[in-house]
Amino acid sequence: MSRILLTPTEYACVEQLEKVGAILHGHFLLASGRHSDTYVQKFNLIENPQAFDVLCARLASLIKPSAPEYIAGPVTAGILVAYAVARRLEVKCLVAERDSNGQFAFLRQGVPMGAKVAVVDDVVTTGESLVKVTDAVRFIAGETVCTGALIARAECPDHVLRACTVPVKSYAPDELPAHLQNSTPVRMGFS
Repeated sequence: MSRILLTPTEYACVEQLEKVGAILHGHFLLASGRHSDTYVQKFNLIENPQAFDVLCARLASLIKPSAPEYIAGPVTAGILVAYAVARRLEVKCLVAERDSNGQFAFLRQGVPMGAKVAVVDDVVTTGESLVKVTDAVRFIAGETVCTGALIARAECPDHVLRACTVPVKSYAPDELPAHLQNSTPVRMGFS
């Protein structure tokens, strides 16, 4: 991981993630289907509530200007992020669960038509989960006012607000760098 590209805030964030053992090195197969030599283990962060809370507070401050009425997050750890951000902003929290068709939906909660929703997740690479939860918001006739990530990897879409950026790359299976080509990846991020 190159520190040259990091702002002081990103550098401090990465240092904190390393301190709590949340940054792992090896060959990883991500839930997105991409490969990486660096993995952010969200559960190592979550088991350190003080470090987790610092990042949630930062994400809440970035989301606040969008004035959401609800914060929505996908199962599993996205729920924790959504709850922590909603608590800080004093708004309601929504849980996006997979329905019988595998799509995200708000199965246990009613949401008023036109509700302003911020969609958040824990670690974002491509933003696929954010898009799927945003689709669930659209399905209930809500309005997604912003999307946010507790931790964003290098490929995270630019429009996503992020508490911390970890500048590590991921690779398509046919684009693996030499150091990953002859190793078997460990599957990570499959909830």
